[in-house]
Amino acid sequence: MPRPITVVPRPEPLVLWRRLVVLAAGLIFVSSLLAAPVASAGEIPEMHRRSVLALLMSPRGFPTKAQVWRTGKLEDTNRILTELAADTQANIVLQLNAVRALEYFPTKKTEEVLMTLLYSRGQSAAHKRAILRSLARTFGVRMYFEILPFLRDYEPKIRAGAAMAIAEIDDGRVKSLLMNLLETEPEIEVRLAAERGLVILEEREKSEAGKVNTEFEGQDLVDPLRLDNEVVIEPDPRAERPRRPQRTDRPQ
Repeated sequence: MPRPITVVPRPEPLVLWRRLVVLAAGLIFVSSLLAAPVASAGEIPEMHRRSVLALLMSPRGFPTKAQVWRTGKLEDTNRILTELAADTQANIVLQLNAVRALEYFPTKKTEEVLMTLLYSRGQSAAHKRAILRSLARTFGVRMYFEILPFLRDYEPKIRAGAAMAIAEIDDGRVKSLLMNLLETEPEIEVRLAAERGLVILEEREKSEAGKVNTEFEGQDLVDPLRLDNEVVIEPDPRAERPRRPQRTDRPQ
């Protein structure tokens, strides 16, 4: 018995055309992936770099911490700023603003880069002043003994920068240090910086004194003379009744 012949219908021309279009599109997509350069894992998007540069060079003033943080991944922003701060070929204003903006990133990377730049040869007085200030504002009292030697630098501009920088550190030793500088420093520029530093200290003290302690806000007040503050003694209702006049109260 002969086998039945199965007739396979030929696809319509429109279906063939669609298949060819899909196949061609797939080949183009794959070839574009193969031809595209492979981006390194640590590459920073160009748009991120442009955003940071635009903020640092903005005519509206120095950017806030929130503005800098919104530009992209914080780790990448920190890296962009450290690269700009160390770039000797960059615009001087851009360099100094990058150093200043690093105070928004109190990381180990920031400390290493700023300390390296501080002790690098060929740094101008403006760079050292900016670096000292950024270190003081970012890391506080840990930088006290790092900044201290620069108060004896041979260049008055650097001594003045160190005086302004150390005033940013909230430490009890700073006030007496600046007052002593006023008496012993021969250069007027450095003495003026010490005076401005003392003003910074005074304003900080006023600000801290003006802070309202809200620790117990919203809580029931207790008698500070009571040690337990738990047992509540209700007033005696008989003590609140008016006293009846006695015979002895009548005038004689």
